[in-house]
Order: sequence, then C-alpha cells, then structure tokens
Amino acid sequence: MSGCRQIPFYPRGHDPPFVIYFKKNEGGTVMLSRTSVCLTFLCVPLLFAARVDQPGDALVAHEWGTFTSVANENGDPVSWLPLSGPSDLPCFVYRLGGRNIKWSLGIVRMETPVVYFYAPRPMTLSVRVGFPQGLITEWYPRATKVLPELANLPVFANSNGQIEWNSVELKPAERLELPVEKAASHYYAARQTDSAPIRVGPQQEKLLFYRGMGNFSVPLRARIADDAKLEIRNTGGDPIAAAILFENRGGKAGYRVTRALKDAVTLEMPELTADVDRLRQE
Repeated sequence: MSGCRQIPFYPRGHDPPFVIYFKKNEGGTVMLSRTSVCLTFLCVPLLFAARVDQPGDALVAHEWGTFTSVANENGDPVSWLPLSGPSDLPCFVYRLGGRNIKWSLGIVRMETPVVYFYAPRPMTLSVRVGFPQGLITEWYPRATKVLPELANLPVFANSNGQIEWNSVELKPAERLELPVEKAASHYYAARQTDSAPIRVGPQQEKLLFYRGMGNFSVPLRARIADDAKLEIRNTGGDPIAAAILFENRGGKAGYRVTRALKDAVTLEMPELTADVDRLRQE
C-alpha cells in the first residue's frame, strides 16, 4: 500500500446471481486457465442482523457485494492468494493484522460488501455480520469488535469471522462531511446513493464497508466443453436465480443469461454485440 500508514485494530433478500468471466487467446480458441474463470456473487449471503434502539419506524437495510472464486479447467475451485495484490482502498480503511496474512491461501474473496440504510428519521442501530468459514479483513468505520482479532497461519483453522458496530447513528436529513483522500479509489463510488449518512463515534460515512476472504466453495462450476461451449453446473441444494455469462473484448461485449438454474446448462458463447446498458435493463 504505497503511501498508506497501516491503521491497527486490536481488541437475506434476493437470491444471488453469478457472473462468469472467461478469456480467449489470439486465435479465438477459448482458454480456461487457473485464472480465467471467476465466479462472482452479486449479493453476499452472509449472516447479517441489525437491531434498532428505537423501534416503530420503517427501516430498510440493503446489503450488496460480491464473491470472487478462481476455477481450474474442470470448473473446480482452486486455492489462490486473495490478498496478495495491491490495495485499492483509501488509507483510512481498517485492516486485519496478523503475520503473513497477505500470503494466506483462500478459495473466495468477499469483495466490497456494503450495507446501506434508509430511514424516515434519525435512529441508532446495532449491527453484526457473521462470515462462517471466513475472515473479515478490511472495514470502515471503526468497529466495536472484529473476530478473530489477528490472523496468523493457518488463518482458517476453526475460523468464523464476525464484525460488530454497537452504535450506528443514522442521519437521514443531514449532510455529513465524509473522509476523502487525494488518490483515486473505487471505494468512493459506493457513496453515490440516496441512503442515509451514518455516524459511528467521530467517523462519518454513507455505508458500512467490509471485505473478507473465505475457505469454502461457491455452489457453481463452469467449464469449457469439447465443442467450445460453456457448461454451468449448480452443485448446491437450492436453485440459482440467475447466472450471467459475460465477455468483454476490446470494448465489445456480449452476454447470455440463464435463470432458475437447478442442475446443469450448456451455453453458446455470446456474440459481442451487446452493451452494459442493455444488460442492466435485463
């Protein structure tokens, strides 16, 4: 994290669709390598709970985020280093400490889950997020409790990560000053909503932010069949509401959508004639 000072820390809704990414080599043949296929949740099915100190008014909590998993040529998940790349987060974000955590192997990366709140008047919440078989690795604002407090190897030995904020003040009618740094970051785009600003102690935001990594398999397998089509299999016990096969090459995009996936389906590779706006509408 160039230019960042480490900040120490010591002490369900809609069924999630999946997005499948792949790449081709220069000759047009579909190649599926260790890092070619990512299976991504668009909604994070964590154990989330919020308690309102002043009940009686309507409150909406909206959680959004993604899971990323890497697959081999057979569609099976493989271990990788979810935290080894450079950080794209502002320096004010808190990070889990621990020896060699950046070089810890995992199966999934919990990418940028955020919780937005919508309320008609100010209120105070207590919020807890549980991440079975996983760790909470980054978060903001400062949390009341993060377990485990440190991540030493092996990081997933009996690991059931959790994070708590015991006093989250919602300020729906106020314009709070939010922290911003000079360096660009994707973090700030998540604030572009009409959700209520929040205050946790002296810190102010538009959301609760957290990331993590886990050691479990997502219930989806994708592999390139012999006829260069993509086979998608649901390995879980529940139907997958939607799976999206998406390709973007040089700004040209294509996608296919399959819904209510119970067992397996084979998809033709998409023609690169679509655009992101059309995908959003669908």
